[in-house]
Amino acid sequence: LLAVLLAIYAGALHLGRMEGEARALTFSAMIVASLGLIFANRSRSRSLLATLGKRNHALWWVMGGASSLLALVLYVPALRELFYFGALQAADLALVVGAGAGCIAVFELARRYALPQPR
Repeated sequence: LLAVLLAIYAGALHLGRMEGEARALTFSAMIVASLGLIFANRSRSRSLLATLGKRNHALWWVMGGASSLLALVLYVPALRELFYFGALQAADLALVVGAGAGCIAVFELARRYALPQPR
């Protein structure tokens, strides 16, 4: 996850994005990937898709709260300035979600093929 976040930040700066935008992209990717890892870590023996049918109200409260607070920080100007973030566009959010999904996919593949399976 750290390597992906560093790549997003460095890539954004390299492409001429403002520092605040790069910071907002990286922070958003960190939140999205962390929420994805919560989903991926719900079970050591079942896949991510298999765990979606299991009820967990606290999980949905955490997901909703984190997503709502992230949206507020990104789109309320006073909060965005408090974090020294730049404004993000829809394409930026697609990049963030894609990076988060990529991290989760790598984690799932590593868990399935590289890590010993629990008995």
